[in-house]
Amino acid sequence: MLKLFPFFLVLVILPVGACPRDFGQLASRLAKDLHHYINRSYTKFAIPVYAQTVSLPELEPLPVQEADPSIQQLFLKITHRRSGELQLESQSYWLFLVSTPQGWRLAMAFTRVGEAPPIDVSEGAVADAVKAWLRDNCR
Repeated sequence: MLKLFPFFLVLVILPVGACPRDFGQLASRLAKDLHHYINRSYTKFAIPVYAQTVSLPELEPLPVQEADPSIQQLFLKITHRRSGELQLESQSYWLFLVSTPQGWRLAMAFTRVGEAPPIDVSEGAVADAVKAWLRDNCR
């Protein structure tokens, strides 16, 4: 019985699925775990790429006309490599998250390649990974 008590105590202090209300804490935890989730999404979508690292999150929002104050912006750079190659490539992502009574949710995701206009990747592998992380950590 005494062996179970410390385990129970940890569960009471650190509830499973506890989601930070503070956006900075959420962003840090997301960035720390995200490459594992991205690799699962790449496998799910049969994309022959492996995420190596995710940068520390940048939280300074870009000025957007008529921005909803409840939407938080998060910038990440993901370094990945293609299967069978050694060369690393980086890609930047702009995530829009919103806090709801049920927890944080991904509203939209964009990336940009070179000088091209931003590309909506809200249904892509990285967005899928963010949604999975939020589902696992913010319910």
